[in-house]
This record gives sequence, C-alpha cells and structure tokens, in this order.
Amino acid sequence: MSKKSVYLDQAFDILDQIKSPLPIDEKIQKSIDLTELIILEGNRIILAKEKKEITVLFNILSSLNGKAFFSTVLDQCFRANVERSADQLAYLLYIYGVPSFLPFNIKLKMYLLKFFYNSLPYMVMPSVTKSIIKESSYNVSPAENGCLSKEILLKKSQNIEYSIYPTLPKAFSESSVSNNLRSYLNYLKKDEINTLVINIKDLLPHEELLCFDELKNSLVQKLKTIFRCAIKYSNNKEKEKLIIVDFYESKFIDLTYLAFIEAIQDEEFNNYTAAISLLAFFPQSFEILKKLIHFSKKRVEKGFNPIILRISKGLNYEAEQIYAVKKNCPQAIFPSKIETDSNFLKMIDFALMEENAKNASIKIGTLNIFDLAYSIITSLENNTKKYLEIELLIGRGSHIRRSIKSIFEKISYFAPVVLKKNFVNAIPLFLKRLDLATQKDNFSTFVSNLSSVSKDFEELAFCFKQSVYDIKTTSSSKRNMQNRMSNTKSINLYGGFENEPETDFSIKDNRLWAFSVIEKYKNFKPSTIPISIDEQLLTENKDGIKYDLNNPNEILYYFSLASKNQFDEIVNISKNTFKNWSSTSLRYRQDLLENVATLIKDNRSHLIGCLMLDISKTFKEADLEVNDAIDSILYHKDQIKRLKLKEDINFSPIGVVLSVPAFGYPLSVTAETVAAALICGNCVILKSSINAPLSCYELIKLFWDAGIPRNVLQFINTSKDFLYDHAMKNKDIDIVKISTSASIAKKLIEERQGLYLSASTGGINTIIVTAMADKEDAINKIIESAFSFSGQKFSSASILILEKEVYENEKFLNNLREATLNLKVSNPFDLSSYITPMVREIDDNLKDIFTKLEEGEKWLVKPKIDQKNPRLISPGIKININKNSNIRKREIYAPILSIIKVKDLKEAILLSNNCKFALCAGLFSLDPREQHIWQENIEAGNLYINTKITDAKIRRQPFGGCKESAFGNEYKSGGPNYILEFLRLSQKEILPKQKKPVNDLVNSLTSILEKIDLCAEELGIWYGSISNYAYWWHRLKQDSDPSKLLGQDNILKYVPRKLVTLRLEDDTIALDALRVCAAALTCSMPLEISWSGNKDNHNLDWIDFIPKLTILEESSDEFIKRILSKKIKRLRLISKANESIKQACSKAVCHIMDDPVLANGRYELLHYIREVSITNNYDRYGHLGIREGELRSQVK
Repeated sequence: MSKKSVYLDQAFDILDQIKSPLPIDEKIQKSIDLTELIILEGNRIILAKEKKEITVLFNILSSLNGKAFFSTVLDQCFRANVERSADQLAYLLYIYGVPSFLPFNIKLKMYLLKFFYNSLPYMVMPSVTKSIIKESSYNVSPAENGCLSKEILLKKSQNIEYSIYPTLPKAFSESSVSNNLRSYLNYLKKDEINTLVINIKDLLPHEELLCFDELKNSLVQKLKTIFRCAIKYSNNKEKEKLIIVDFYESKFIDLTYLAFIEAIQDEEFNNYTAAISLLAFFPQSFEILKKLIHFSKKRVEKGFNPIILRISKGLNYEAEQIYAVKKNCPQAIFPSKIETDSNFLKMIDFALMEENAKNASIKIGTLNIFDLAYSIITSLENNTKKYLEIELLIGRGSHIRRSIKSIFEKISYFAPVVLKKNFVNAIPLFLKRLDLATQKDNFSTFVSNLSSVSKDFEELAFCFKQSVYDIKTTSSSKRNMQNRMSNTKSINLYGGFENEPETDFSIKDNRLWAFSVIEKYKNFKPSTIPISIDEQLLTENKDGIKYDLNNPNEILYYFSLASKNQFDEIVNISKNTFKNWSSTSLRYRQDLLENVATLIKDNRSHLIGCLMLDISKTFKEADLEVNDAIDSILYHKDQIKRLKLKEDINFSPIGVVLSVPAFGYPLSVTAETVAAALICGNCVILKSSINAPLSCYELIKLFWDAGIPRNVLQFINTSKDFLYDHAMKNKDIDIVKISTSASIAKKLIEERQGLYLSASTGGINTIIVTAMADKEDAINKIIESAFSFSGQKFSSASILILEKEVYENEKFLNNLREATLNLKVSNPFDLSSYITPMVREIDDNLKDIFTKLEEGEKWLVKPKIDQKNPRLISPGIKININKNSNIRKREIYAPILSIIKVKDLKEAILLSNNCKFALCAGLFSLDPREQHIWQENIEAGNLYINTKITDAKIRRQPFGGCKESAFGNEYKSGGPNYILEFLRLSQKEILPKQKKPVNDLVNSLTSILEKIDLCAEELGIWYGSISNYAYWWHRLKQDSDPSKLLGQDNILKYVPRKLVTLRLEDDTIALDALRVCAAALTCSMPLEISWSGNKDNHNLDWIDFIPKLTILEESSDEFIKRILSKKIKRLRLISKANESIKQACSKAVCHIMDDPVLANGRYELLHYIREVSITNNYDRYGHLGIREGELRSQVK
C-alpha cells in the first residue's frame, strides 16, 4: 500500500486554504468535499480483515430480521443457566433460522445447538456465547485488567487516548451507589486510564425528581469524591485525569448540569479541569451550552482552570419517544433528525467562536463525517483548532477513524467497557447502539460501508446541506413547556380521547408548584363537611370525626352524618327528579361533564391537597389520581356517543344510583361512577368514603359548579354500618355501585334481595419471575407494584412467585432487599416519602402479619411499626413462604410482600390460580413462549408482562377482575362496557345489519326450529340474531389495542366464561332460549341448561337435541337447592326472576342475568364472555426488535 495519498493531499489543500470565515455555500461545499476525501482515503487504506468484519456487520444489520435476531440473542441468551440459555437460543434459531450472514464456524455451532441443545448444552453453548460476545465487541470492550490495559496502551502508542465508559450494575440504594462509586474510583487508580466517563444514573439511589434537591446534593458530593480521586491519581503524570460527567435521559438534563456546576465550583477544584456532556437532540442544550461557557469564562477570569464541553447528538432516541408516548407529553427530543443535526452544528458554531473556545475547550462526539468536516473547518475559520478534540466511537470502521486521524491529530476513542461477569449490564447499551447503527437517516448506518459515489452519499450530503441552512431557525426551547403553576392546558392534537399528560417533575416550575401545595396543605384545617339534600347543604351535626393519619390522636375535621329520614328523603328527591333529568339532551349532559373536567384541571392543587390530608397519598400518587378523574369523565363522555350509533338498540337510564367509592381512590372512582351514571341520564347519590369525605365532597362541589343540578347529584356521609342497617333496604334505589372488599360485597348482596349491586373488589395479586426475566429491570417494578401507596391498592402485589433459579440468585434477593430498604417511610408532606401512614386502622390480624412468622418463614426485610404513629409501617418482605400459608388466602392491603419458590412456570401458574380472587397478575420473562403460556392459563382480569401491575389507565388498561374480585356484570372500569352498568338495553323492532356465517354447532340448532312453531317474523329474528352473534364474536375475540402506544401493547380481549347456567321454566319462550344457546355456542362457552324435565311440555321438547351443552332435569325446588349450595355462579333467565330465585341467589351470591335476550351480539354476548386486559412492555430500553416497523400512535 502506497504511503502517499492523493486524497490526503487534496484534503490538506482544502484545509490550508481556510484562514477566515467562508460564505455559507462555500463552507458547505468544502465540508462535503472533505468528507468525500476522508471516505476515499478510508477505502484506500482498509484492510482485508476490516472488510470482512464490515461485511458481516452489514449483513447482520441490513435487514430487520437480521437485526432482530442479533439483538434478541444478546438480550435473552445470557440471563439464565447454561441449559435454559441453550434452550432459548435453540428456540430463537427455530424462529429466525440460522442466519446465513454469520461466519461458518459460528453457523456450525448454532446448527449443532439447534438440533442437540438438550444433549450438548455445556459443550456448545459456552463456545457460542463467546462468539456472540466477540461479534458484539464493536460495541463494548472487556474491562478485565489485562485486556483493557493492553488495548489502551496500544492506542496510546498510536497517540490516541481512550475515554473509558464503564457499564455498571443498576443502582437500587445508597449501598449499590457506593459500589458503583468504588468501581469508578478503581478505574481512576489505573495509570493507563486518563479519561473516565461517568453516567450520573449510576450514582443515583432513586430517580424521584420531586426530591430534586436531595438528589442533586447527593450527586454533588459523589462528583466531588470522583474529582478528588482524579486529582490524586494525576499527580506526577504528564496529563491530568479527565472526568466527563454524562447522562442519557431528558429528565436528568437539569440535574446533571446543576450538580456539575456546584461540584466543580468548589474552591478545591479551581485548578482542575472537568468535562460535561451536552446532547444536541435536546433543543435546550444550546442555551445550557451558553450558560456553561459563561460559567467557564468566569473561572478563567479568576485564574482558574476552564471546563471542557463534550457535544454529541444523543443515543436515546427511541427510549425518549416511548417515554413521551406513555406519559402523553411532547417528546423532549427534536422530532426530526435534521433538526438534531442543525442544533449540533449550531452548538459547534457557537462553541468554536474564538472568545468562547479559549474559555472552554470542545470535545465533539459524532459518527457523521460531514459534521466532523464542518467542525474542523469551523475551527480553522475561527483559529480555534487547538481547542477542538474529536471523539470517535470504537468499533467497526477503523479505516475511517484512521483516515480522520490522518488529517486531524487530536483524536480520542469513546470506549464502553464491561466486566464479563456483568455482561448483562451492557445489554441496554448494545441495544441502543444497535438502533443508532441502523437508523435510516443516521450517518452511522452507512459509515462503515460508504462510497463517495453512492446514492447514499448524495442523500446524506443533501441532508447535511439542509441542516446547515436550518441552523438559524432551529429552536432552542425545550419541547415540553408544561407548567402546573400557570395551569397550562394540554393540547389534543389528534381529536378523540387522550389520557391527561402526567406531570413532568424534571421541570423546575412543576417542582415549585408541588412545594407550594405542600406548604399550603400540611397545616390545612378543613371545615365541617356537610350533606346535601336537594338544594340545601346541611351541617346539623358533627357526628363524623376524621382523624389526622399523620397524627392519629388529632382531629383533622368533622363531617355531618345523614339520618335515616334524611337518606330516605334524598332517595325520594332523586326518584322524583329522574324523569326530568333523563329527558335532557345528551349534548347538554356532555357539555356539563366537559365543564367538570375543566374545573378538575383548574383545581388540581386543591384536590391533591385533599387526598394527602384524607388518605395520606404521596404528592405524586395524588397527582396521578387527579389525572384518572379527568380521564374517566372525558372517556365516558365520548363513549356514550358510540352507543348511540347502534340503531337497533334502545338505551334507557336505570334510575337512582347509589355510589360508594373505594377508600384508596375516592377521587377517581367517584368521578368515573358519577360521570358515567349522569351521562346516561341517571340521578346519583354519592355516599362518601368514610375515610375520605373531604376529597369526595370537594369533587362533588366541582360537579355542581359545572352546572349539574344539586337534586340530580346529592351527597351524603353516613356511619360505617349505615349501608347494611338502612340504605340497602330502600326499594327506590335501582343500583348500588361500590368499591369494597369481597366480604362486604357478599354481605350487601345477601342483605338486599333483588337489588342490583355492582362491586369492584380486590385480590391477592401475584407476580411471577422466571429465569428468563431481566432481573434488574424487574426489581423496581416489583417494588412499585407491592409498595406504592403503602400496598393499599386493589391491584397491589402481595405474592411474588420466583422460579427456583431466581429464588436461589443471591444477587436478585439482595437487590430486592436493598431497593425495599431504600424506600423512605414518613408522612406524605415529605416529598421524599414513599411509604406513608395506612388509611385503615391496624387490627390484630394485620398486626400479626407484620410481627409474626409461620413455620419456616424468614424475613428478608423485617417491617417496623412506628412507635409514635401505629399506622406508619415500613415495608416488609417474607421469604420461604409455604404454598399453603395463611397469607396466601387473605387480602392484606399493606406494605407486605411474600415470596414463594416454585420449580417452574407451570407450577407458578397453578399456584397463582389456586385462589378465590382473580384481579391482577404479572409476569417477568423475555421468553415469548413463557409469555404465551402464562397469558393463556393465568386467571386474572388484568395481566401485565414486564411492567408493574398497578395504576391501570383509563382506556389503555380497563380495570377489573373475575371470581371474587368482581360482583355483578363485571364490566371493567375505564373500558368500553363500563357505561352499560347504568343503562337498560332493549331490542328495537329493527334487527342489526352486520352478519357473519355461523359455526357448525349453531347451524345444527336450525334443525330444531322444525319442532317449534315460528312465524316468518320470528324466523327473521332467529337468523338475524345468530348471524350477528357470529359477526360480533369474530370481532370481539380479536385482540384490540385502541391506544397502540409505541413500545407497549395494551390489549383488550374477550374470553368465554367458565360456566353460565340457563334456567328454563315451562312458560319459557323457546326462541329466546334457543338464542341464548346459540350465543353460548358461538363463543364456545360451556352453557349448562336446567329445566323441569316436563316431557309433556311441547314448548321445551327440543331440549334433548341441543348439541354440546350440559342439560340437567330438576324441579324448581331442586334448582333452588342447587343455587343455595353455591354451585351456580351466574344464572341466565329468559324472563324476570321470581322472588324465590332472587332470595336464593342473594344468599348464594349468584349473579342473575334476566334482561331481555337481544339480537345484537355486541351486547348479548357479554353475558357469556368476560374482558381481559393485557399490558406488555415489548420495548427493550427503547429497542423494538422485530416490531420496529409497526404503525403505532404518533409521538408529539
């Protein structure tokens, strides 16, 4: 290879001519020309080995399938033992095939593994994983002493410095932060390491930005420790060790910047130079750059050392987009790559001005050669070349790096490193780098294999030119301008329902707003809470006493209790008002609810303060509940419009609704129930939660202020036993909608025979973790599922089921322990609190759970009851729980998590299902096979995969369970059917239009019609019904995801119920009975038919011909007896239930469905199927894998 290069000569000719600023078009052209020459020179000097490496990498990344295979293998095949990992890799090879682009030796190993993984895992798997790690080494280097030192010293001999970036274990507590800090210090002690990149996330014990000052102060101290170590081990060295303070996520921008400034400005670091990273894909980075240069200038003026500014574009594109979509807020990064490029060049232009560069040196990190060429030319224009350093990423493309080095001496390499034992810690970085290397509009996609005469080069040159022209118009304002202080309204860009944006506490104004709310309400004393009767607000008594949960002996406020006579009067007013209210127009009622939602937004601060006072919710939890209240009102306001599109159904309001909200969600549950009932035309009586009268009342006031008449919506407080003793006996109440425990729900059903009661109850919720889980990622999500709101949510996890390999993993249990001990236990007005006082008083049974262990059990974390406040209890974790332990049979609603060890997923599912409740369940596993098995077999209403199991959002995750986790129709809160609770449905004379062919079983029923004397109209009803049932089951059985969030599936699906009993009396209408049979057979639900067995009744002599259904002959007395034995859970009747059936069903807590049979399958089928919500976080740190190209919701 010739040493002389015509390309380098031409490159130097270009550079030597630059002595002063160039016209913009000339500068662009020279940058493009220089880029072309760098590429030509790189292609000239490329080695055969490098070509081969590039070819392999290009083949891997050039197709979505290849990229998905490589990323999935990296993500899934290093997390479990050898046998399980071999099984997983064999499965992936079955799915993707053995990639043809891999080198022959690796393909051979994979073929052996694919076919002999059961018999050869220990022989083949270590060699395969070693090869995979080697192929990944372009991303991350081994951190072991010998390997790392050898590589660094080799580059030093070539006059190239390494910027070492250690990938460390995730921090869960101050203890693990200390370990990470120690690791950083150990790297600094190595003589060969001169530059160390610090990721601030490694130094944070938690990420709660409401505790911004606490986090900042802690980070400042750790940075000072690192700076001191750098200075100490720089003594007598030619070059001072450099610390680069780095971050990746938008929420850490201000934290990083302010902590860096505070740490470096300590006088002991006056003569030390440190660096900070700035990411150009955040628009506000330009303004921060200006502030940092000004700060550095002031240092220099005082005779101190300047700082160094490291400017790059950013690595977290997809993760930032996913974060924004889930929070429903504008993404923090620029929407387009061009804008990011423009901001990068804008920052370069400003930083390389002579007056700026001499006060703060610049380190630029980019793979885009156009940008590098532009930066070099800019430094020559301003005579600031000596202040510029180029940082290049290690990996494939060595020929390009050498080419750049030939024309610009001041080069360093950014080198992520990881210890082999901690290889999984580097997987997130692998995946981010993989995405960066394959973005269609990113230069890094082409850098290793780019020709100066290719179409790709022309397109990249055009994009570069456009980014230069756009510099002057590129925004420097952050994209999320949310400010709760000024009550800014969210903007709905796309129409239809959208979830309310979550509060971004990385924004200073929002933190100041939180502080102001805390200051106002921590000593707030509410007035006596009244009851409302018609237009009157009455405070005739103060019999209700609300104690301060934070100071249990102090009275917080009083509330008036309604008498029996007052309650009856309220019900009578509602009954008399119903006709007028139900006749108002839907548009009118929708406008009123729109007003309510607006008022809730305007009064967010007050409602948060009320929740903190009433039930000790943390500020963040209370803020999220306000969002839920807004969402529920606006969602159901829109849902009613969909119902009205059904031309063949009459929708009529029920009448008088008595609503009793949950103690843990008095605001959001009240808002949803009241709004849904009102929009349907019902009158509502809100009986406040006895634990939260203030929150309920303040919300109801907003309904009144919005224009809801007080005689339509009335408010009462009652004593604890008032429901049993009196309210349930009032025959003018048409429905009770309550959130409570299963035991109370059953007692209420037994108390009032024939009353329709719809109850949302809790559960004993389980999370399963298999060996194929991302165990570090699972920890915080388990903690949040178990301990947020002190474990008092209906959805809180109380049982953690670990596969044997995970249970015996000391690191996993230690991380779980540390993360739990890291939770702050205090009152809600301390913004760093996570565990706050319990809402309900601690009884002896619950106290036993906190203080006693059953045989064989141990404490992983022992809870402590506060001596001054017995409601304040630190979180506890029990291990070695017996599968028959009492704790598995009880709803706890407290910060206690019990861990059980199982052999495998199958045993875990059986254990989870062996429970009378079925509300929420979670699974942590990256294996699609395990996910599928779990989804198909777990019994729960809300399923969560690789995410927390709490905080279901309206529409995204309709909430509610089955078994004893719900009573009544079991329509899910926040879902499309919830509003049906408050409507009576009847079929109009017209039939539904949608039709589909029926299945064979339903078709076989047609032959039975010959035994029934049907007229032509009735035959039309039959065929119209069964074909519409088929149409709707075809639609309902499909997975539906109305949200389509990027990175997260939120599936609503319908599955057949386990059993419904149809009772036929001698006077049953045969056509309706047959339609029920057809509906059940359509959705493959096992219908049980009970009838008297009267052979002389020709009306029912067709029953014996029904296919595939269980038929029982029993008298009315025998049937009643079977109901009382609790063998029947759901009863379908063709006509209204008689008194004897009502009484029996009340005593047995059997749900009666005696509404008319409908021809419309959308609603008739709901008797025989139930809703299941499935949430699956399918992104991996922003990486979407094989699902990358899917059409999902737009990012703002």
